[in-house]
Amino acid sequence: MSKFTKFAIIGAGGVGSCIADDLLKANATITILTRDDGKAELQPLKERGATLAKVNYDDETSLQGALVGSEVVMLGYNIDEGAISVADEGDAKISIVTRSDFSRFVAHVLTTASKDSLEGAQLSIETGRVSPKEIAAQLEKKLGTTFRIKVLDYEETKKGYDTNVMAYLQTRIADGRCVPGTEEEVKSTIAKFFPEWDPSPWEEIIA
Repeated sequence: MSKFTKFAIIGAGGVGSCIADDLLKANATITILTRDDGKAELQPLKERGATLAKVNYDDETSLQGALVGSEVVMLGYNIDEGAISVADEGDAKISIVTRSDFSRFVAHVLTTASKDSLEGAQLSIETGRVSPKEIAAQLEKKLGTTFRIKVLDYEETKKGYDTNVMAYLQTRIADGRCVPGTEEEVKSTIAKFFPEWDPSPWEEIIA
């Protein structure tokens, strides 16, 4: 059975580092794209075999060069800034899953499922659907610090929909399109690829 073995991770912050950790445990080959390859938190991953690729995210050539050889590319987020940027008021619901559960599911599927079963597949997983405002409130409770909602102009953000990854995501969130599918599709994905998956409630997210 042919499987994916080479992965690139863009943004190894909270979620990305968890995915990298689980992929390394599964003996996968990973490249982490970063603006600063000297970051202390990335060195343990490098010592375990991850390749750190220093890139300029505004330079397409730089990104293309770093992605050469990778079969799968994953995008993560870094919430160290203490804010969530949204292109509306932050009320639209999005799907959410704790980062450790997500990384475990991703690593399991990418290293056990056949290429044929993954080709063109939509993997729908979540533990709940909540708004950015609810996420910020929960993070404040967990972290004991203020977590801001940065409201961006919707029309200005939408202009970058086709050219900027973050504008694309922020526009889809504002439009209520950041859910993986119906509840039945979520159940079907889990049953097919990882029936033993036992995710924790989304409230247990710890940044």
